[in-house]
Amino acid sequence: MKSKVNRKKVDLRTSLHNLWRIVSVMWQVRPLAVTCWVIMLLLISAIPAMQIWLQKVSIDAISTSVAYTANLLPVLVLVASMYGLNIINSILSETSEYLFNITKEDTNFRLQRSILRKSVCIPYHYYENARFYDELSMVSQALSRSGAEIIRSAFTSFSNVVSLITVVVMLSIVHWSLPLLLISSTLPGIIILLIAKKKRYRLAVATTQQGREIDYTFRLMLSKHGAKEIRIFQLGDILIERWAHLFVNVRNKVLKQYAKEGRGRIVGVLILQLSALGVAIMLVMQINKDVLTLGDYVALMSAVVIVQGTMGSIGANIGQVLEMSSFINHLYQYLALPEVSKSSGELEFPKHYEQLEVSGLHFTYPNTELKVLSDISFSVKRGETIAIVGENGAGKTTLMNCLLGLYSPSQGNIYIDKEPLQSFSTDSYLTHVSAVFQQFVQYNYSIHDNVAFGAMHKHLSQDETLDALKAVGLTEMVYRMSEGMGTRLGSEFNGGVELSGGQWQRIAIARAAIRNAEILILDEPTSALDPLAELEIFRTFQKLAAGRTAFMVSHRLGPARLADRILVLKDGALVEQGNHDELIGLNGEYKAMFQAQAEWYQEDSVYDVVG
Repeated sequence: MKSKVNRKKVDLRTSLHNLWRIVSVMWQVRPLAVTCWVIMLLLISAIPAMQIWLQKVSIDAISTSVAYTANLLPVLVLVASMYGLNIINSILSETSEYLFNITKEDTNFRLQRSILRKSVCIPYHYYENARFYDELSMVSQALSRSGAEIIRSAFTSFSNVVSLITVVVMLSIVHWSLPLLLISSTLPGIIILLIAKKKRYRLAVATTQQGREIDYTFRLMLSKHGAKEIRIFQLGDILIERWAHLFVNVRNKVLKQYAKEGRGRIVGVLILQLSALGVAIMLVMQINKDVLTLGDYVALMSAVVIVQGTMGSIGANIGQVLEMSSFINHLYQYLALPEVSKSSGELEFPKHYEQLEVSGLHFTYPNTELKVLSDISFSVKRGETIAIVGENGAGKTTLMNCLLGLYSPSQGNIYIDKEPLQSFSTDSYLTHVSAVFQQFVQYNYSIHDNVAFGAMHKHLSQDETLDALKAVGLTEMVYRMSEGMGTRLGSEFNGGVELSGGQWQRIAIARAAIRNAEILILDEPTSALDPLAELEIFRTFQKLAAGRTAFMVSHRLGPARLADRILVLKDGALVEQGNHDELIGLNGEYKAMFQAQAEWYQEDSVYDVVG
C-alpha cells in the first residue's frame, strides 16, 4: 500500500499523459464546445497585435489631421475600429469563458463519478490504512482545483505565445534587441514563480496529515455526533486549542512560503521595470532622431507592456500547470489502484447449498506483520445459526469480513459445497450474503430508501419495504410519520426525523433481511444497547433468518444461547466450539467469560426472554 499509493514517483512523461487524459475527457463530454473554445482562444491571441497597430495608425492620423487640417473621416474610422475591436474581444472572451465553464462542469462531473465508482471497487483493506486517507485528501484537492482548469492554463499559455510572437515581430522592426531585452527580463520572475509553485506543492504534501486533522477537528466540533460528549466532558476549549495549535502551525509554514514568494516577485518586478525604463529611453532617443513617430512611441510602449504582461501570464499558467498536474497525478494514481475482481469465478452461487466450510484460514493486514486470524477451521450446514463470541480484538469482525468477501485470506480458504469462494462470480456471491454491521449506516434518505437499499436489484415497492418493517416491529412508527414511507430520516436535512438507536437498528436489520440472502451476518450492531434490548434485537434477527445460515457476532454471551452452535475466538484463534451446555462443561474460555458476565444474564429474568 505504501509503495502503491503515497510513495510512487511520477515522471514528466506520466504527467503529460495524465494531462492528455484530461483533454480526452473534455473532448468526450463537449467536443463542439472544446473546438469552438480553442478557435476563440486563437482569435483572441491575434487581437493584441491588431490593437497596437490600430493605436499607432490612429495617433499618426490624428497628428497629421491636426497639422494639415485633413479629412477627419479616416481618423474616425480608425478610432471606431479600435473600439469595435475591443467589443469583438469582449464578445470572444465572454463566449469562450461560457464554453469553457460548461465543459469544465461536465468534465468535473465525469471525474467525480469516476472517483465514486472507483471507491466501491478498490479492496476494503485500503480503508484500514492511514496513508490511503492522505491520498484521498490529495485527490480531493485535485477535484477542487478542477482538471479542466489545468488544460485552460495550458491552452492559454499557447494562446499567449501566439500573441507574443506577433508583438515581438513588431518590436523587432525597431531594433532586434528590444524583444530579447524584454523577454529575458521576465525570465527571472518566471523561474522564481515555478520554483515557488513546486515548493507550494511540496508543502501541501508535507502538511496533508495535519490538514486532515484540522478538518477532522473542525467537523467534529460542528457535528451532532460529537455535540453531546464535547458538552458533557467540557472538551470545547481543549479541542479548540488543539485545532488552533494545528492551524497556526500549518499557517506559519504557509505564510513563510508566501513571504518567500513575495520577495521573489519583488525582485522580478524590479527587473521588469528597469528593462521597461531602458526600452522607453531607447524609444525616446529614436523619436528625437525622427526615426519614430509619436504613434510609434505609444504603440511600442503598449507593446512593451503587452510583452511583459504576456510573459508573466505564460509563467503563471505554466506554474499552474506544473502545480495542478502534481495533484492530477494523484487523481490518476488513485484511479489506477487495483480493484476487486467482479468476475473472479464463473460459477453461480448455489441458492440451496448444503455446507459452508472455513479451512485453515489466516489473515494478516497487507504490508504489515500483524496476524489477526490464525488457522481458523469450522463447517456450517445450511440453515444453522452460529454465534461467534470473544473479547474485543479477538478477530470476530475480521472473520466476518472474510466470509463477506471484503478481505482475502492470507492463507487457507472458504468453501461452498467444496468449491472455493474464488470459483464463484463476485456479483453472484454478494447477492446471496447480507449483513448488519456494528457501525451500520444511518442513511439520511426516506424510510423506503433505508430499507430498499438492501436489495436495489429487486426494484422494491413501498408496500414490500413496509412488509419488511412490519417484520421488525416498526409499522406503527411508519404510520405516525406525516409522509409515511417517504419520510426523510435523520437530522442532516430539513424535514428529517431522527430515530432512536433501537429503531435505527431495526431498520438496518430490515434492510439486511429484505435481500433474502442465503447467508446473514449480525456483527455486533447492538453493542451500545443493554443486554435485554440486545437479546430482543437478536431474537428478531433469528426469526428473520429462519431457514438460512446466520452468524451472530457479539462479545456478550446472552444472545449466544439462541444459536445452534457457538464459536469462541481468542487472540485470532478458534479455541472452542459447541452449544452453551457443552462449552460450560469444558471449563474453558467460554465458561470464564460467562461467569464474568453472569450478573447481566440471570436465569429468572433474561433466559426467560431467550426461551
